[in-house]
Amino acid sequence: MSKKLSFVSLGCDKNTVDSEIMLDLLTEHGYEITKDDNEADAIIVNTCAFIQAAQEESINTIIEMDITGQVCSESIGPTQFSGTGGAFCFAFGALHSKGGKGVLAFQAATKKGVSKIASQLKPGAAVSIPRNYVDYVVTEYGIAHLRGRSVKERALALIGIAHPEAREELRRYAKEQFIIV
Repeated sequence: MSKKLSFVSLGCDKNTVDSEIMLDLLTEHGYEITKDDNEADAIIVNTCAFIQAAQEESINTIIEMDITGQVCSESIGPTQFSGTGGAFCFAFGALHSKGGKGVLAFQAATKKGVSKIASQLKPGAAVSIPRNYVDYVVTEYGIAHLRGRSVKERALALIGIAHPEAREELRRYAKEQFIIV
């Protein structure tokens, strides 16, 4: 079986250095590098070109979020639903850039009526975006700005944009956990 790879490096100078390191490792492991994409069994693209867009704004969706702002965008409980995607990278890029905004936009409930803003993530759910990296959350019921907010402020803001049928249960849970008074 042939092990020919074509390698494309796009983006910044650091990315060029990373590409050279990857090329060396691939060669050490027996891969032949070709410049002709038609000869290659696979083409590897190493790019940091998307980072600029992430620095300006990041718009993603979720599977579920807890009332402190932890986000799961890849699993339903322990069952993997999608790939890890770039949710964290885009949230990180937006949060750490001058004027950047990270937006999570989604319907407040699933088609079956289950609130996507929950008291806790389902057991085994992957935390795709830690709560401290969540900036704006948008549902059809409003916008919650979470950047720099306390856990109490986050919970109150998220309860305010949750599906109306879920709000009382979310408030009860937040009080039981001493998140709100």
